[in-house]
Amino acid sequence: MIFIVVFFISCNNIKKAYKKNNSSELPKYELVKGWPLLPKGTLKQVTGIGIDNNPNIFLFVRTGRGWTDVFPDSLISNNTVFIFDKETGKIINSWGANLFIMPHSLTVDKDNNVWVTDVGLQQVFKFTHDGKRSI
Repeated sequence: MIFIVVFFISCNNIKKAYKKNNSSELPKYELVKGWPLLPKGTLKQVTGIGIDNNPNIFLFVRTGRGWTDVFPDSLISNNTVFIFDKETGKIINSWGANLFIMPHSLTVDKDNNVWVTDVGLQQVFKFTHDGKRSI
């Protein structure tokens, strides 16, 4: 559900950007049923969405963990970053197990580096496209 809300907010921001740049053509979006293809429970607590240069979709997820007033001190043992093929909706890669306590945000830069924040660790991390930590 949160994925859908974030998607529509992103679409609205794109519309505003096009108006600001005086472009008359807006991108067209359509709902594709059955996209993405997910294992059960994968999209609970999605905290960040990014798009790489291909443009495949990145999701940063609090896999198996919810927001709490007092953060746990243990790392999430499952993958927390999922990359979806733009056409098929299949997961083409995932990583991030044992790296984060409370995932918070994600962005992919123009060079396909993946930047994430963890509010539990109070840190910003830079990763390569395939999940190797570079900062």
